Amino acid sequence: MNRALAGLCAAAVACGAARAAGPAGPLDVPLPALARVVSSGPGGVMWQQTGVLSGSVASARGEFAMALGARGWALSRTMVMGRAPAGSELMVWTLRKRRILVMVWEKEAGSCGFAWGEER
Repeated sequence: MNRALAGLCAAAVACGAARAAGPAGPLDVPLPALARVVSSGPGGVMWQQTGVLSGSVASARGEFAMALGARGWALSRTMVMGRAPAGSELMVWTLRKRRILVMVWEKEAGSCGFAWGEER
């Protein structure tokens, strides 16, 4: 299992697993403009969307901050895993009483993966 996948799995387990939207209705999570969604699903115990962004982990964090912040989401916590500039980050964003987990990790030089899901 590669390092990024191991980190992704550990983050999901450690944070209680990202889950699909419940009774409050589906979430409309804004993604960065150049994000390319690779998989999307109803959630459950897995991520609701995964994809790819160009750039570093730091630039991906900044792009998510702009996209989510513009729609009222507030960053409540960031957990950095691995060594900079590579590695990965798990961010917790809140909007009213909803909370999402956004994970970004370096796939290769100049390319990052991302995943998000609702935390319950």
